[in-house]
Amino acid sequence: MHRPHAPLVSVLLPFVLAVGHSKGETLLPLPPLELPSADRASKDKERVHVLETAVVTWTKQIKNVLKLDPEHALKSGSHPGPMAEIEFWQAKSRHLNSIQQQLQGEKIRKVRVGTTASRAASSNACFSCATDPSHVRSGAGDEGARSD
Repeated sequence: MHRPHAPLVSVLLPFVLAVGHSKGETLLPLPPLELPSADRASKDKERVHVLETAVVTWTKQIKNVLKLDPEHALKSGSHPGPMAEIEFWQAKSRHLNSIQQQLQGEKIRKVRVGTTASRAASSNACFSCATDPSHVRSGAGDEGARSD
């Protein structure tokens, strides 16, 4: 199947990720297509594919943030002080809070409606975070519960 938006997505994705990184946040890139209504999403396979691809990308991003390890510097031979760990948890908290805010936002809700209408199994894991934000924030301990 021809995917006319694939080149656009491949060019924009690294840019969106770099902007988020420069802000110290994780930005979830939105699909380039106008988000369809629930009825249209189930009928339009191309749009459903784009929505599902976005959800898979978001799931990978969320997993990468959750995998961040405060002991990474120690394991790599560095000898960081206590402030390095505090900074690590503050940064992880910023990433998790930005993910949570985006997952609860209107644009991502529209993507959720589109993937739910198509019964996309790939959307379940990512959107469980949106319905129960404690899953996302638990990765940062008490620090994730605060908004900075």
